[in-house]
Amino acid sequence: MTDKNIVFRAGSLLCLTTGEYSDYYIQGHFVALQDIRQTDIAATTGVAKAIRYASDKEWDDWGVDEEGPTPPLINLHKSFIAAMIRGGFLMDVTCKEMHLGGFGELDVS
Repeated sequence: MTDKNIVFRAGSLLCLTTGEYSDYYIQGHFVALQDIRQTDIAATTGVAKAIRYASDKEWDDWGVDEEGPTPPLINLHKSFIAAMIRGGFLMDVTCKEMHLGGFGELDVS
């Protein structure tokens, strides 16, 4: 019987990313050590938020003050990844890029 609540199966490779457009960033590459359900993600999100807000209650929910974006917003992403690793859900893996070329040409580098 298939568990439809599983978002990522054990053994899946994940590329965790943040941001949009010019702020798009690859946080890292990971392998799922066990099946990950939406409830696991929700619980870990709660842990990450608790860590972030406990570390600095001065910042608003958006992580922005009069001077612009604040470090805790970045820490929220890193706290989530750390909580997933501590929870035994993820393991960091080494990943290399192989660029195959551009503009319709094959130029492997």
